[in-house]
Amino acid sequence: MASTTRNLVVLFADISGSTKLYEFLGNSDALATIDRCLAIVKRVCVDFDGRVVKTIGDEVLAVFPAADSAAQAAIEIQLRMCKQRTSRDTPVAMHIGFHSGPTIEDETDVFGEPPPSRPAAGEGTWRVCAILEVWRTGLARCPKMWKGRSS
Repeated sequence: MASTTRNLVVLFADISGSTKLYEFLGNSDALATIDRCLAIVKRVCVDFDGRVVKTIGDEVLAVFPAADSAAQAAIEIQLRMCKQRTSRDTPVAMHIGFHSGPTIEDETDVFGEPPPSRPAAGEGTWRVCAILEVWRTGLARCPKMWKGRSS
């Protein structure tokens, strides 16, 4: 596949506190937990019309043709993660974020400008709403994962 430029939604998902997982569980159990969770993330991305570009350690980088697909994938990932447990029955959590804009895409990576640090009025509002919806959906459907966190 040759490099192409087009608007895409880039999603990043990584396991929260993975370094502590290795300290707490040991290398074998932590790696098995991370591998299991990344497999879920990759499957969900594909199920919602995304393409997994690569994994790095405890992180997945995927692209989607539209923001609603990325948002739905993020919600589904959070819902599935709240059912995951380590070998010591502790929860596993994910950080997920996504951004839409022009990207250069090839078979092994995507490149583009980072999101603006100070978007113009109204610009970027959907991103905030999408992130809040992912968070609220996770809170509503998986309250034990979010215990002690405020909205």
